[in-house]
This record gives sequence, structure tokens and C-alpha cells, in this order.
Amino acid sequence: MTRGVASIMTPETYEWSRRVFEAERELDPSNANTLAAAREHFGRMKWKEAGAIEIANEAAKTGQVIPPKWEMGACQRYEAEIWLKEAEGKAAPKPAAETRPDAPKPQPDSNADDLRLLRQEKVKAGREELGRQLERLKQGSGTTSAPDVYEWSKWVFEAERELDPSGAGTVKAAREHVERMKANEARVTQIAKVKQVKPLDLQQVAYQRVEAEIWLKEAEARAAAKP
Repeated sequence: MTRGVASIMTPETYEWSRRVFEAERELDPSNANTLAAAREHFGRMKWKEAGAIEIANEAAKTGQVIPPKWEMGACQRYEAEIWLKEAEGKAAPKPAAETRPDAPKPQPDSNADDLRLLRQEKVKAGREELGRQLERLKQGSGTTSAPDVYEWSKWVFEAERELDPSGAGTVKAAREHVERMKANEARVTQIAKVKQVKPLDLQQVAYQRVEAEIWLKEAEARAAAKP
């Protein structure tokens, strides 16, 4: 990838690519079209990730740190690859069921195994980046802010819920997200005691903490309702 290509890449590339993917799927929800749209979105996310890596390498030469939104490239590419695998699974022809007593047993679904591995990688990448953002925030790095921590925490919560959608798994993921949002609110509140911060910043972290608590209560209710 050339420097020129990297220079026109923006974090918003993901948002627009996802919107195009969803619009194409909405226009023609057939399995074949969804597969084509997913494949194109995946290609764009690979391109974006490569551009972000190039930008990070250039920044590292001068000791700079790229903004957090640029560092979502791997997670977004995993997400796109998961959507592609799901589309491939839906578009693949289903073999007719054998009714003979001596019929061979159906083979394991390799696509399902691939999806689980991709979801595991997505969770791993998200957790690692969330950890880096929290460490930078603790050190007072100007490249990480409370909204960045919220975005990464929510990303990890959703990825963990996707990997383990069971009641217990969702409750665990929601509880950890709540703890991160409580810490995020406490951090901003503490900063407000020693220097001026925007009132919106305090309202925002409070809202995000309440939102997380609601998700936890909902997860607990669903888990309790299941026999």
C-alpha cells in the first residue's frame, strides 16, 4: 500500500463500509447478494487495516501514537470476516438428509468451527486493545480519552456476548462492562475535582454507566428466566 492510499484512509471508512454493506443487504436480502456484499465489506476492512498498520509504523518512527480509532482495524476486520463466514454458511447448498439406516453420519460443520475461532480472535484483539487504552489513560496519555474507553469496552462486551451467548456468558460480559464504566465515571469525576471539564463529559460517563447497568439487569433477568 502506498503512502498516498494510507493518507486518504479515515476511521470513518468502517462506518461507511458497514452502512453500504447493510444497505446492499436490505436492497437484495438474497443469500447470494448478502454473500457478495459481505465479501466486498471484508475486502474494504482488510484494506483499512493495512492502511492503519502503515500509519502506525510511520508514527512509531517519530515516537508518536496513533489515535485509538485507528487501532480498531483488526477488530473490524475480524467482524467483517465473521459476517462473511455467516453469509457463506447461509449461501452454501444444504445436503439432502439421508434416511437409510446405514447412511453415513453427517460431517462436522467446519464453517461453525471457523466462526468460533474468528470470534475468539475478535475477543482477544478487543481485550488487548482495551488493555492498552486503559494503560494509556492511567499514564495520562493525551491520545486516549474516556469516550475511547467506552467504545472499546462496549466492543469487547459485544464480542464476548457473541462468542458466548449463553445466559451466564452474557451476564459475565455485562458485569465486566459495568465495572469498566464505573471506573471510567470515577476517573472523570476525579479529574473534574482538579481541573475544569465539560459538563457534557460528566453527563456522558454517567449515562454510559447507567446504560451498562441496564444491560446487566436485562442479562440477569434473561438468565434467571431460563429453566
